[in-house]
Amino acid sequence: MKEEYIELIRHATSLIEKAKAESNRAEEDAVAQQIEAYALAAIKYLFKAFLIQNGFEPKDGLSLNAYYSDCLLIDDRFQSVNPDDISAIELAKTNLVYTSIGEANKTLELATHIQAVVTSESPFH
Repeated sequence: MKEEYIELIRHATSLIEKAKAESNRAEEDAVAQQIEAYALAAIKYLFKAFLIQNGFEPKDGLSLNAYYSDCLLIDDRFQSVNPDDISAIELAKTNLVYTSIGEANKTLELATHIQAVVTSESPFH
């Protein structure tokens, strides 16, 4: 359990760093879809890591909303995550909506916030 948690956190952290690097490029050079993809994957890994840390076996292929709901049932700290943000990201992903740099950066901010929630009281850090 500890090893899987650590691996998911490392992978999520790496994706967040890649998204930040892409976001820090000149706006005309940054690829919003790449930032969004990295941040979305990081969020999913973070939710799964949190569930594993708390003794749950998260199913693959669930929506971000489902992972979020499971995490919220376990820990009230997830109330600091706006469920509307999760729903908007999920809707945009499902409908393949064009992502602007601003929207991609908002997803990156959300990923960074979720990372802080997940790792703030982890016994594995």
